[in-house]
This record gives sequence, C-alpha cells and structure tokens, in this order.
Amino acid sequence: MAAAILPLFSALLLSKGKRGYAFRYLRCLAAYVVVWLLVSVGYLVQGSLPSPMRSIQYSNVSGWEFARLLVMNEYQQLSNLASTILAASVICFSLLIGDNQRSRSTNTFRAGFVALMALDLLFGMETGFTGTQYIYNLAFNLFGAFLLSVFAPFFVARLIPASNDLRRD
Repeated sequence: MAAAILPLFSALLLSKGKRGYAFRYLRCLAAYVVVWLLVSVGYLVQGSLPSPMRSIQYSNVSGWEFARLLVMNEYQQLSNLASTILAASVICFSLLIGDNQRSRSTNTFRAGFVALMALDLLFGMETGFTGTQYIYNLAFNLFGAFLLSVFAPFFVARLIPASNDLRRD
C-alpha cells in the first residue's frame, strides 16, 4: 500500500514547473525504480558473499548462471520482493523531500539505515536470528545506507533535479 501511495505524494511535493502532474508522477516512478534497483543490487551483493554451503553448491556454474541463481534465490518468495519494494519506497520518498543534493543525501542515509534495519529486525524476529546475524546485518545496513546516500541522489538528480537546482523544467 505504501509503495502505491508514496509516489503520488512525491509527485505532489515536487516543485511545480511547466510540466503537469502526470509528467512529475512518471519521473517519480522512474526515481522509485532506480532506488529499488540499487536496494536490490545491495541485497544481491549481500546474498552473494561466500559461505561454505554456497561455495559447495555453486562451485561448478558459470558467472551468468551464478547471477541468475542469486536472483532466483533472493526473490523465490514474494515477501522478499515486497520488503525490498517497501524499503525502496520509504528511501526514495525521503530522498525526494530534500531541497538540495546535501539534504537529499542526508535524508537517504538516515531513511536507508532505519528502513533496512527495521526490516532486518522484523525478519530476524520472525526467523530466529542469532546475535552474530544481527551484527552482520547491522554492518551491511550501515554500509548499504552509506552507498545509497552516495549513488541514489546522484542517479535520481538526473531524473528529478533538486528544487533549488532547477534551471529549467
């Protein structure tokens, strides 16, 4: 539900230019897709780290087959896809609220860390994580939020410039 409503609000909050609401909404949807792709790549990288079970399982497959298996394993359950979409929606909404690149980057870091950590805490309570798994996820969430705060505002600024950076719309 949040993934459907947040792009609508984002388009309303963007500065009004020469273009109409429909154009702003399409640009917001593109920004949400970009952030979702970045969050998904982060989860795939975290899932691709070596473990004894995976190294035995995937020792004789090619690189493309390994990447395909990672995506299949990550999104085998629909709840994994829903959680990445929810996290990306919250992160992108907070990113688009920013007035300039600095506030967008700060908002992205804060929202990214809180959203990713909250989802991992809930998932961990559901599946019974140990303390080391929580620390592992904390480190990856902190690093992932930092990378999101660098790359997401950069890519989204190509689609939707910050409001005080608008030269033409």
